[in-house]
Amino acid sequence: MIKYLLLFGIMLAFSACKSQKDVATNDSQAWSIKLIQQGCKGICPVYTIDIASNGALNYEGKKHLQKIEKSTHQLPDSEIEMLAKALEQSNFMQLEDRYASPATDMPSAILYLQHGNDNKKIVMRHQTPEALANIMDFIQKWVDTYNQG
Repeated sequence: MIKYLLLFGIMLAFSACKSQKDVATNDSQAWSIKLIQQGCKGICPVYTIDIASNGALNYEGKKHLQKIEKSTHQLPDSEIEMLAKALEQSNFMQLEDRYASPATDMPSAILYLQHGNDNKKIVMRHQTPEALANIMDFIQKWVDTYNQG
């Protein structure tokens, strides 16, 4: 009987080690993206949105939107997969840190990505590369849909 208890204890210890390794692997693959959409001299929408790889979405509408509020949501796995694919295809960490325009009345945006231990901040005002525009379009589509409903 003691042999079986000892064997069970060893198996339990190994399974606990495996679970810790799996958690560490998942944490290193986790990512989050934050967009701060800043205003312009007109009626450009102002909001902040955070999206995590687990689908958690935090929204704060600030100005020139139908929904001026803070809210939390859960994105479906299919949308998270689409966003993750767009992030991967963009080679986000290799993009420029700034896409500027001499026009100061255009809205600007700040996009942050945290992926594992890597962090990147991109400031945008005009003429972003297509891969970055795809990420922005995904986020803007969600904001537009949310504010229409």
